[in-house]
Order: sequence, then C-alpha cells, then structure tokens
Amino acid sequence: MHRREGDFSNAKYWFNRAGDIDAVALMTDLMWTEIGLSDVFSDEKRFSPVKFVDVVKAQTLNSSTSSNNGLSELKLEKIAFLELLSVFDWCFVTASDP
Repeated sequence: MHRREGDFSNAKYWFNRAGDIDAVALMTDLMWTEIGLSDVFSDEKRFSPVKFVDVVKAQTLNSSTSSNNGLSELKLEKIAFLELLSVFDWCFVTASDP
C-alpha cells in the first residue's frame, strides 16, 4: 500500500520487517514464467520486493509512460498484481494449514 501511495521508504521498511516468506518464491516463479523478466532482473536469484520499490520509484520520478529498466508501466502493474496474488495465495495456504 505504501508503495502505491508513493511512500517508498515506508514500503521498504515493511518489506524488510516482514522478512522472507514463501510468497516471494512464488512471485519469483511467476515473474520468470508469466512475465518473462529473467533478462531484466537477471542479477536477482529471487524476486525482491525492495528492489521492485526502487524500480517503481524510478518510474514515478520519471513520470513518463516510457520504459524504466526495460519495464513498461503496464508490466510494472502486472508485477504488482502478481505480487498481490502471491501474497493472498500464501496467506490462504498458511491459514488453512493445520
């Protein structure tokens, strides 16, 4: 939510506070299979919500619809959507696991 509001430092704080969860592994799989971003985030072994905050911040500061780091605004929105789905899926699985 903070990333969407433009409060990037607070977004990074909460992602760091949450730590590493299984949703990040699912997001990594989705990025490589659904979006095909291995060329853009090739230096990362896993999806990094903190790095994604930096990419969104750069796009916001550029305030253009042109690509940023090889990502169009539409792809950034798709990543954010898949990230949300990954977290919801992780919450559902975690809550329903006895």
